[in-house]
Amino acid sequence: MARTRESKENILEQLKSSLLTSSAVIFVSMKGLTVKESQDLRKQCHQVKTRCIMAKKTLLSKAFKERNIDGINFKQLEGEIAVVFSFADEVTPAKITAGFRKSHEQFEILGGVSLGGPQGVQLLNAEDVRHLAQLPSREELLGMLVGTIASPLRGLAGVLHGPLRGIVYVLSGISAK
Repeated sequence: MARTRESKENILEQLKSSLLTSSAVIFVSMKGLTVKESQDLRKQCHQVKTRCIMAKKTLLSKAFKERNIDGINFKQLEGEIAVVFSFADEVTPAKITAGFRKSHEQFEILGGVSLGGPQGVQLLNAEDVRHLAQLPSREELLGMLVGTIASPLRGLAGVLHGPLRGIVYVLSGISAK
C-alpha cells in the first residue's frame, strides 16, 4: 500500500530528529522477514532505548543529505531497508542487529555510520559492524573498571587482616589445649 505524502513527511522528520541526537546508525535489510519478525526487532530495539525505523531509500537519502552525511548510496542497497539509531553508544545497535541475525538467517546487516567520537562521521561496512558488536557494552566496561579498581583494595584488606587472623588462630589453639 502506497504511503501518503503526510506519512512520508512524518517519517522524514523522524529520521532527521533521530540523526541529530544519535551516536550511531546501522542499516539492515528486512528482505524476507515477516511482519512479526520485524516487530520483534523493533521491540528489542525499544527495550534498549534504540529506535528502528523502516523507510524508503529516497527518504533516507534526503535525511542523510540534510545532515551532510555523504558517501552512502542507498540505491545500491538491496531490499527493504531499516535503520537502527542508537542514542547512548555505538555498540548497542550493532549488538542488537548481530544478535537478531543469529536467529534470522535472511536478515542482513548492510553497514552503518558512526556519528560520535573523535573522528566525526565515519562510514562502517558490514564487517565493521560485526566487529563493533563483539566489543563489550558501556555497562560491561564500567563493571570491568570497577573490578580493576576494587582488586587492589581487596588485596590490601586481606593483607591487613592476616596478622589479626593469625592471632585468632594462635589464641584458639591455646584455648583448645
